Amino acid sequence: MRAADGGCGGPLRRRGAAAAARRAAAPAVARLIGRAAPPTGAPRAAAPAARLAPARPRPRAPARPRPLPPPRAAADDDGAGGGEVYEVAESGDDVWASIQLPVTMSSAEGQQVEYLVLDTDGALAEPAVESYMQRLQAERGAEAAAEAEAGRGGGGGDGWALDPTLLKRMAAVRDAERGLIVQELMYLLCIKRLKDEGLTIATDLGDATATGGAAAAARGGEPRLDSGKDSMGRRMEALMPLVSLPVADSVLGYVGATVTNGMRALTRDTPLSIDRVQAARLYAGMLEFGYFSRSLEAECVRQGVSVGADSEVMVRVADSLPEDDLKRMCQVQTADGWYTAVRHVGGLFGLRPNPGLSFDSAVLPYADLRATISDIVVESSEQIAEHYSPPGTADELARAAKRKQERGWNVDASEATPVLPEADLVAFSVGGFSSLLVEAAVLGCLLWDVERRVQNEFGYALESRSAREEHVGGS
Repeated sequence: MRAADGGCGGPLRRRGAAAAARRAAAPAVARLIGRAAPPTGAPRAAAPAARLAPARPRPRAPARPRPLPPPRAAADDDGAGGGEVYEVAESGDDVWASIQLPVTMSSAEGQQVEYLVLDTDGALAEPAVESYMQRLQAERGAEAAAEAEAGRGGGGGDGWALDPTLLKRMAAVRDAERGLIVQELMYLLCIKRLKDEGLTIATDLGDATATGGAAAAARGGEPRLDSGKDSMGRRMEALMPLVSLPVADSVLGYVGATVTNGMRALTRDTPLSIDRVQAARLYAGMLEFGYFSRSLEAECVRQGVSVGADSEVMVRVADSLPEDDLKRMCQVQTADGWYTAVRHVGGLFGLRPNPGLSFDSAVLPYADLRATISDIVVESSEQIAEHYSPPGTADELARAAKRKQERGWNVDASEATPVLPEADLVAFSVGGFSSLLVEAAVLGCLLWDVERRVQNEFGYALESRSAREEHVGGS
């Protein structure tokens, strides 16, 4: 997915194939959880104990492009980076049912819960997730007991000596499969929280690429010259149902400092070209900061400190904490929580999957996100060009090397490899990118909440991030 494919209509475009696939999964969902999904709009009630017949999927109109609405009044319209898109996208079931999530659900459990979240009112989604989590935890306990039993009785002969090793390998494979299911379910719980509030976030780079020029022309008059911080503030205001006032203030201060430092002289509609990997790492860094802010708020509550209406108290509490505690709070704590975030970021920015997944399903899904960043430096197009080879350089070198080989010359591999990589840039407006960073921080807050729900309410013990990194060597 590339920025050039976008426009400002990402959430408004119907993805008919994805919605149809989820609707086709409806009978399987009903069979698996033994309950029929209530019709959209029906009041939520406790799930009946009796097993009901599978419900028929809700009929939908044929998939077709949804036209963009007219711009809002100039007094409210931010006109930048998908501003109108965000306002229109807050329409609940219909918008979410038309969206292709950046994380593809590969497990049966993930596909079934995706249907419940996106194509129904979501009343059965959380009971289904709880049931899956409890089943997976029971599986894990049974495997641990079997491994312990084999270890106690497997020391007799050569045939038995391999049994514990084989059991450990089989358990590792199954544990990775469980981890994938858990990550997909955690991600869908975040999406459900957004949908319950009638909100959405960018799920395609096209959602944040459009500049405000077309909207300004439609309004008439001079284009507004506010900065990315204005678009950022409006986006946070829309997402306020998901976070508290002090957390929102903390996020705006931190993201605003990044936007101000890197883009001080740029207006909201200024187009930006940013290296794809660096943009993804910055987005991931902002997600981690949102996670940290929510964690810090919880620490204030634990200490009995009233956080008030801004982040000032949170900052004082952070100053009083030991450095090791702050470092720990600045990272997503669980491996499955972090992998959930990485899958979203990598899918959103179209990063290349980790080649290590072909032989170890426990490695980080996108190797480019082993590091995150919290700031960027804006350079002119001439300075950016110095870091990359001109477009088509690799193809030209390959053709030249092939011609030499056809003439019988020896060609070294370096002759076909550019000294500098070719540019892989994504395009945003300042306002659009500012809004995108706010969304990342809010998603980090949601992820913190989901981690606690999975462990405290659903009873699934999440593996720590440090333990997973020790297993896979940090990859």
